[in-house]
Amino acid sequence: MREDEDQGTERDKAKDKGAMGLLALERLVGDIQFQPQWRLQSDKCADYYDGWQLSASRIAEMEDAGMPVSVTNLIGRAVNSALGMEAKNRLNWKLSSDDDAFLDVAAAISTKLAEAQRETYADMAMSDAYRSQLIAGVGFCEVSRNPDPLDYPYRVEEIHRNEIWWDWRARRKDLKDARWMVRQRWIDLDEALDRFPDHAQQLEWSLGAGPMVNALHLDGMRLKELERGSETARTFRVSRDEWFDGDRKRVRMYEVWYKVPKRMTVMVMRDGRRLPFNAKNPAHAAAAENGMVELLTGPSYEIRQALYAGPFRLMDRPTERRSYPYIPFWCYRTDHDRAPYGIVDGMISPQEEYNERRSKLLWLLRTAQVIVDDDALSTKYNNFLDLAREAMRPDATIILNPNRRNANGLQINHQQSLAAEQVSVMGDAKQLIQEVPGIFGSMMGDGPTGASGLAINSLVEQSLVALGETNDNYRMGRRLVGEALVGLMIEDMQQPDMQISVGYGKSKRVVVLNTFDPEGQPANHVKAAPLKTALEDLPSTPAARMQQQQEVGKVLQSVGNDQSARAVLVPAFIEATDLPGKDEMAQWLRQQTGVPQPGESDRPNPEAEAMRKEALEMQKALADAELKAKIAEAAHKMTQAELNAAKVMQIKAEVNAANEDEMIASVMQEALA
Repeated sequence: MREDEDQGTERDKAKDKGAMGLLALERLVGDIQFQPQWRLQSDKCADYYDGWQLSASRIAEMEDAGMPVSVTNLIGRAVNSALGMEAKNRLNWKLSSDDDAFLDVAAAISTKLAEAQRETYADMAMSDAYRSQLIAGVGFCEVSRNPDPLDYPYRVEEIHRNEIWWDWRARRKDLKDARWMVRQRWIDLDEALDRFPDHAQQLEWSLGAGPMVNALHLDGMRLKELERGSETARTFRVSRDEWFDGDRKRVRMYEVWYKVPKRMTVMVMRDGRRLPFNAKNPAHAAAAENGMVELLTGPSYEIRQALYAGPFRLMDRPTERRSYPYIPFWCYRTDHDRAPYGIVDGMISPQEEYNERRSKLLWLLRTAQVIVDDDALSTKYNNFLDLAREAMRPDATIILNPNRRNANGLQINHQQSLAAEQVSVMGDAKQLIQEVPGIFGSMMGDGPTGASGLAINSLVEQSLVALGETNDNYRMGRRLVGEALVGLMIEDMQQPDMQISVGYGKSKRVVVLNTFDPEGQPANHVKAAPLKTALEDLPSTPAARMQQQQEVGKVLQSVGNDQSARAVLVPAFIEATDLPGKDEMAQWLRQQTGVPQPGESDRPNPEAEAMRKEALEMQKALADAELKAKIAEAAHKMTQAELNAAKVMQIKAEVNAANEDEMIASVMQEALA
């Protein structure tokens, strides 16, 4: 065993610690060949969805029997209705932070994530993966960096299932417990040579694809490399035809992502987050020494990436990834061997029956059963071959023998009763195609005649419930794609004092990442941010916006003339429309009424904050002025009352001696006047 490993290592010079040797690649390819053959059934399901539902042998049999070849693709329509629901209810990614100190980081990466979703056509890639999920049982999306320097730095692409193999012993749906994942793909040799110029000469010599080489003109080092490359190609335990196409000059590339067990030390932060500990980092060392973090050591793993052109290893490097770049989208998996299958798998049998019944129905309508005596025809004008031909015509002409023994010696029967039975059985098969996956006719636009809208919506809801597990798996895959994109962005956003513009219009601001506050403490460090990627609660598709607009319209009618409620609801109503410049109009309305933008209620922009403070100061000034006026008025009234009281006392004293009540009353009225 050890000798074999040494030979495998020697053949490809895999002496790096932790690197995958050629023998490990051979074992991995052998493991792939012994996995369950589920791909054949998945390919068949894809053919049935595309309309290729009759094999060449079956077509030949039908033509020999005189049966018309008829294919009516009912599977495609049923699957397309489910795909339409995915496009209608598509959810966007939502990035949040558990710590308010990293809200700026979440806002900055959310802006980049929305840009990546648009520029990489991620929605289309995930929609294609969902289609493969429903039809074949599993689809894959690749999230990686774009090697083309002139293109967008990230890419999200749908990968065909037949290019991806994984550790069959993995049990998790996200395949994070898989020991390895492999992508196999044929590429032209000139493309491989261009991408890996350091190995170009070695590949050309070893594969015999380059110019003829005179070994006598090579120095010892280059001659030894040539001999080693030829030995590697000759001793590779995979057939040469499996990895090299000499006619087209193609080579099969093996991209291997695999885990290497590794003990790691992590820092446990006070908020529960865990980060890899780097003893060479002064900040990490100081935090551990001062007891600010807890160090925890345990078994973990390192994900490495290896790339082979046939048996020739082109690269093998460690990565900082915690998951593989290929995201699975599962439909269903069998219990005994975990093989994936989709909704089309159960629709094949009724589809075949429908096609068979329809072909037979057409055949019955075109055929006739002829019973004839040997003397029934007039041989002067026609024979039995003419009878067989004329019996199939609606305007048949047959001349009988007037001297025949049996007056009823010719009978032509059309099997109309059997045709009706075929139509009935065809209807059952058509219904089964809808009932097996749970996609009812209402979901495809075939609502029951006379049914209410509520009943039709109930049937559509039942179809969505039947696809609940599939759609749940799709949402998990969609979230994993977003997490993978965020992971790549975090790796690339480590530059000090990195500036990112967030928001739009007057609320647009610049966020500075990986910086320090005036006290020298780290601020907005991306790598330390506790970010969570989730899906929005509501879809953002045109159909969803229309539904949202209807709901907001109902609320607007209910609130009446409540200006506070209308200030909040009218911009939301405009945003749900398809009007040009809707976002600018909604933003302007919010600014006029002082309503914050969505998601910025806890972080108002400077202009809105200044306007709010100015309004508060004005209100305070008005309140102070009003209070002073009331105090002055009260003082004036109090002074006037005191003067009147003094006059009354004076008058009482003057008239006290007279003791005349009438005179006192008259004088009192005069004083109070």
